[in-house]
Amino acid sequence: MNSNRNNKNKPRSQRKKRTKRSKPTPKRKQTLTYIRMSECAASYMRALCDPFSSIDPLPCIPDAITLPSYKMRVVTRGVAYVGASGFGAAIADPWSSPWNDNGPNDPPLLLSNASNAWTAATFLPAVTSTDWSQAHSNSLFAFTTLNQPMVNLRLVAGGLRIRYTGTTLNEGGQVAVTRVPSNITMIGNTPLFLENMANTSVAPVSRKGNFVNYYPDALGTLSYNSVTAFSHGGGFGDQYPIGFVFTGTPGNSFYVELVTYFEVIGTTFPQTASQLDTVGYSAVMNAAQSIAPPLGTPAAWYSNVLSRLSGSFIDGVSTVATQLGTAAANTAVHLAIAGGRRATRTLEL
Repeated sequence: MNSNRNNKNKPRSQRKKRTKRSKPTPKRKQTLTYIRMSECAASYMRALCDPFSSIDPLPCIPDAITLPSYKMRVVTRGVAYVGASGFGAAIADPWSSPWNDNGPNDPPLLLSNASNAWTAATFLPAVTSTDWSQAHSNSLFAFTTLNQPMVNLRLVAGGLRIRYTGTTLNEGGQVAVTRVPSNITMIGNTPLFLENMANTSVAPVSRKGNFVNYYPDALGTLSYNSVTAFSHGGGFGDQYPIGFVFTGTPGNSFYVELVTYFEVIGTTFPQTASQLDTVGYSAVMNAAQSIAPPLGTPAAWYSNVLSRLSGSFIDGVSTVATQLGTAAANTAVHLAIAGGRRATRTLEL
């Protein structure tokens, strides 16, 4: 009271100005974005982006074919070499990896020998060429076991990776990472042509390695068929759509690994449930596509696809957010991705 009275007795110029206390700005609550999708769609996205990681449960394709299936993961490994003229290649036919032998003479991996004399203008030779060495998978099944009237299968996902294993002194050259459009074969094309394709990424030779994943770009690749008809081209015939063409010091070696996932239906195979998730399937396919194979690590690509997946759903409900508010938008996101009543997995971004 005294301070107020004294303030009134002072001349106007000497009076202290009263200032209003500003209210502290409330802290904005940090929120997490959750995407709910079926367990099948979640594992399928992981397999498409990073097939080399440990995926549990094994992936299935979350499309309209909801048949219970036997799900399996197979690995094919080998070593490729730079030839006498400084060129080499490692190419893969993922459809040939569910069996562990060379029954149809269609090996999943073709690896260049050190004796090849390829140049930039040499056409990659046929499977039977002595310039190739062949590698077969660690599958539990022989070709004759799968080649039965009541057995059908389809390729779910797969990826091929390569890593330089030669000496540090001779480390050099480049790797052309290729995925041919429409999953047509690399055989019959030259290294120069493959390197200049829009669907090719070029990187220096490295011990860290490079990878290229299979991408299903036609409805026919999603269908169940017999082992002699389920591949993209409707049968056998040198179908090697993913691979690497590399240069370097003659004799340099590269470790190569192909990892593939399959669904098999048949009376003699144990079955586990599959799930219908057309909304999740469409979202995954849109987010995981790329014109040229990504460079870097599979784990980094998976993280990138997760961000793109989240962004696509957020963009899809932005209008709802404007009109109805944040709460309604969050509900719309969850309902859109969940796709109905089913077992779901929560992915935290």
